[in-house]
Amino acid sequence: MTLKAQLEGLNARQQEIAAEIEAFGEVDKNDDKAYAIAIEQVGVLNLEFDENEKQTDVLGAAYSRTIKARNNLITQAIPPGTTPGGDGPGIGEPGGPANVGEALEAWDRIRIPRKAQFCRTKVFDSDKIAYFSGLCIMSMTGNRWATNKLAEVDFVVGPVSAPQNAMDGDTGGAGGFSVPHPMAAEIIRLVEEYGVFRRYSRVMPMTSATLDVPKRASGLTVFYPATQGAAITASDIVFEQVNLVAKKAAQLSVWSTELDEDSIISMTDLVTTEMAWAFAQAEDLNSFLGDGTSGSNNITGISDALLAGAKVVSAGSAGAMLWSDVTLANYHEMIGKLQWYPGISPVWFINHQGFSESMQAILYALGGNTVATGAGGTPMEFLGYPVVRTQVLTRNPLTAGQMIAVFGDLRLTTMLGNRRDVTMIMLRELFAVNDQIGIQSTMRTDTQIHDVGTSTEAGGLVGLFSP
Repeated sequence: MTLKAQLEGLNARQQEIAAEIEAFGEVDKNDDKAYAIAIEQVGVLNLEFDENEKQTDVLGAAYSRTIKARNNLITQAIPPGTTPGGDGPGIGEPGGPANVGEALEAWDRIRIPRKAQFCRTKVFDSDKIAYFSGLCIMSMTGNRWATNKLAEVDFVVGPVSAPQNAMDGDTGGAGGFSVPHPMAAEIIRLVEEYGVFRRYSRVMPMTSATLDVPKRASGLTVFYPATQGAAITASDIVFEQVNLVAKKAAQLSVWSTELDEDSIISMTDLVTTEMAWAFAQAEDLNSFLGDGTSGSNNITGISDALLAGAKVVSAGSAGAMLWSDVTLANYHEMIGKLQWYPGISPVWFINHQGFSESMQAILYALGGNTVATGAGGTPMEFLGYPVVRTQVLTRNPLTAGQMIAVFGDLRLTTMLGNRRDVTMIMLRELFAVNDQIGIQSTMRTDTQIHDVGTSTEAGGLVGLFSP
């Protein structure tokens, strides 16, 4: 489902919820039972409304970036007969479209073949953008039909055919070609949509390979002079540095050159989705559970950062623990230990199985359930705080010393340094002997965890660990 369709669905549901809540105003207040049920159902609807509003904000921002990418696409025409490659002249430039209307006419000349029209993109904002991105990929594999198709519409996005012979030897004579901007933009957007850590952490743009971000370590001290006129001891605000060092993450996917025009949209969707998911999965895994070794891209994640902190250890037996061993008291202890910084907005992070078998089970065991709550389920909240499911956290808490849940505010305690968003190149000659092409994508980021407290006093994050 496209972003636009998701937003329309959420807006439609918001209107339905508003109408349902308004209908409860007709319930007789003298009927205690009916009125109590109405109040409970209004509460559930309010929670759903708030959750939908949060999703609308996230998807709306992503949709705005998609529209921006589309607008960039339709304003970059190239002179007739020019082989796709290099940034074409923009609106009003020599050889480019005279105005926006002319650029849009060029965009409209892209026609999706009848057979391919049966495919619908689930990733891009429109089938046409997905189809155009697929044409660029086919052209870079040496497909003459796709190259001619692009030349017919005099359209290109970015240096589609310009060789990228990097001096570091990563591509060299391997035949590197960059991938169309709309496709790279969708991967960036999907990384943000799939990645839990990136959505909730503080993302810091990095203008160089390293970045030092100051943070307050301690503040001024109040003293009490013994007598009038006595000297007042000076104190200072102390700052520390959070050091971000960009680290490269890369992946390579090999595809056959026998790409079919009829499946071009589905193929483009698949490549885009898989690459975005892989980056988001790795980013979440390293940021939550990284052990600082090369296997986690030398990132020390939340788990190791909290091991020396004021963590909460659940009940149960080491090596034989079940989700049912986690008690309501464990979760209350996590809330109680959290350092309540000004403006903190704590969230629960837990695996879906943990939410179902632990948090939901505890809520249902509290009593007071009705048919309505049983049918509607529980909202993604627990003890008054939102719940975010992340599958990188343990599914079955059986191993001793595993972090099985986190409570706190990542925005105040973590930083995700973003040196370079996803960039992609096509490697043609390197795999030509097998009649294949390679799609290589890289990004440079870093994760730093800070302000998690000490062994005696927690910070802005508290972890729940198995015994």
